[in-house]
Amino acid sequence: MHGLLDLFIFNLEHNLPTYFSVVNLLISAALLFSIFYTGKARNDKDGKYWLFLSIFFLYLSIDESSTIHETIGKILIAFLPRLPFDLTWLRFPWVILGIAVGIIIIIFLWKFYLRFPRRHKLLFALSAVIYTGGAIGMEIVSGFFFFDNPSFNVVYSLLTTVEESMEMTAVILFIYTLIDYDSALQPEPEAANAAISTSEG
Repeated sequence: MHGLLDLFIFNLEHNLPTYFSVVNLLISAALLFSIFYTGKARNDKDGKYWLFLSIFFLYLSIDESSTIHETIGKILIAFLPRLPFDLTWLRFPWVILGIAVGIIIIIFLWKFYLRFPRRHKLLFALSAVIYTGGAIGMEIVSGFFFFDNPSFNVVYSLLTTVEESMEMTAVILFIYTLIDYDSALQPEPEAANAAISTSEG
């Protein structure tokens, strides 16, 4: 198809699925920064967490477009010692760093997360589980098939499609949750009008 199909293959870079993911991650970063910025007016004590998440999602969008984690993986392969036993799941060794970073972020955000209403706790947790399950979990699973057969094959293609689809779904759910949470923070129209009338009086 003269390269047209490559524009839609999830496992390839610099195509339409990549652009879609980059835009969604940028939207997430913008929404997180918006919550941080508006929270300053309310003296929100959680401002540092919102700002951290905004910067983190900005990094994720950059990584999605420039494949930083793949480069890190190549560096790790060069420095990891050759082990006397099989570690097929380490075909993409960047997942080691990914798991470590994930644990650190969970520890850092845990108390912040516990302060959310039950509904938003569930939605945030669900989006995080789906995203990490795709980005790290499916990456480990697909590593088995890529290791056994490095050439392009249907199974590996399907697994990477599932992986990218999980990441996209998780970010879309995260965006919805952020919008829903931010809406819940906004004052009711009646209360807002009353506040304006009071200030004018």
